[in-house]
Amino acid sequence: MRMNRPLLKAALIAILGISATATAQAEGGIVVEAQRMSDQYIQSAVMQKLASNPRLTGLIGVESSDAIVTLSGWTNTTAQSLRAEHDARSVAGVRSVRNDIRPRLSA
Repeated sequence: MRMNRPLLKAALIAILGISATATAQAEGGIVVEAQRMSDQYIQSAVMQKLASNPRLTGLIGVESSDAIVTLSGWTNTTAQSLRAEHDARSVAGVRSVRNDIRPRLSA
């Protein structure tokens, strides 16, 4: 059985969490102009990366808009804040990272 290519592309895009900008062709088909990771996928991937790092302690929030990740909250040290930023930058699809994490300094 032969698969319909546009249908197969649409299914892969949906499964992989990739959003696509598309324009219609004269024949009614779809031409994919650009693809990028969806913000929901990026946010989830960054959260998973941070949660799996045993060197990070604190409370970190993650938001993604147009593949720009914003980190917020607190960590126990400045080094942990920088480590979280480094980890976020290493996730596929992230264009840039805004680090608003504040270290909680012990008194």
